[in-house]
Amino acid sequence: MGVARTEETSTSTNRKDSFAMGSDGPYYKREKTFYGFDFARNETRAVSDSEDDEGNNDDAKRLRDEGKSFYINGCYRESVLRYTEAIRLHKESHSISSGDAILAALYGNRAAALMMTGAYEGAADDCHRALQCTVAMPATGGLDSGPVFRSKISCRMARALLKAGNVWEADKAFDSAIGSAKEALQLVAQSNAGAEETRAAEKILNQSITDATLGLSDVKRYRDALDGATKITADNA
Repeated sequence: MGVARTEETSTSTNRKDSFAMGSDGPYYKREKTFYGFDFARNETRAVSDSEDDEGNNDDAKRLRDEGKSFYINGCYRESVLRYTEAIRLHKESHSISSGDAILAALYGNRAAALMMTGAYEGAADDCHRALQCTVAMPATGGLDSGPVFRSKISCRMARALLKAGNVWEADKAFDSAIGSAKEALQLVAQSNAGAEETRAAEKILNQSITDATLGLSDVKRYRDALDGATKITADNA
């Protein structure tokens, strides 16, 4: 897919949705990222590795909660910053793998916040990163991992691609989201999960199917508009 980029930052510095990363610590200076957000970067750290990892875990959780709170209250730029810091701290204290549910959730949440700021390409990239973090996860899982999570993030990525103007990739992504959700519904029906968790999963998956189906309708309208514009241009040539 067009968003298959695995690095945290883009090598192209002229993209408005590339995010410049810094390092964390007690002494900060302000920087301007390519998203246009202020980003706190420190100069030094002087703690042991074990203390650093433990502190990073605590800080990452706090930042994740702050990111969620800012998002709920409509402060999307601040939400992006909190999730970005949480991602960096988590990656500092954990080996990156294709089965990291926490990192997947952080990328997925930052993608939602980026969508609200209009950074659609960055949101699509984060959704792709989130999906990569779930590759090694089992076929079953809770609401924050496994097929339910993947279906929700696939639909979010498709919507971001469409908003970014990547109509053809969005079309494929919406189709994929519908297929994933239908497969996930079968897995949920066969699982031994409790009734409440099953209902919650089915609600998310059915909503993903509805959203993706509506997305395909939007794709068709975009294509029809593009075809009409192309025809007018050809007639006037």
